[in-house]
Amino acid sequence: MSRVSIPEDKQEEFQKLQEQYAQQRKLYQNTAGQMAVLDREKARNDLTNTELKKLPAETVMYKQVGKMFVQAPGPKVMEEIGAENKSFDTRMSELGSKRETYEKALLETEGQLKAIIEKATAAQ
Repeated sequence: MSRVSIPEDKQEEFQKLQEQYAQQRKLYQNTAGQMAVLDREKARNDLTNTELKKLPAETVMYKQVGKMFVQAPGPKVMEEIGAENKSFDTRMSELGSKRETYEKALLETEGQLKAIIEKATAAQ
């Protein structure tokens, strides 16, 4: 592959687009990472809830508060886990829409970069 030389009048625009692309890519990856963490937490909560439902109602349960554990009624613990899962779902949908926005911006910037490269290639 031969090296493409960008015309001087497009150098600054090309560099700004490259920086913008790198920044958008970082935002996209961060969002995808946050979604993966939330997904794992939700799966862990679902598994915990499934296991708790198998236990008798009178089973003594504890929930973590900071570094200590406090006794709590089973239904309350399961209710809190369910509420946490609902907040995870809300956060996941917010992050999903952000990720879509970042993906569109990435594709647009990538298209602009390709257009500059193609013009430079055609001019050679």
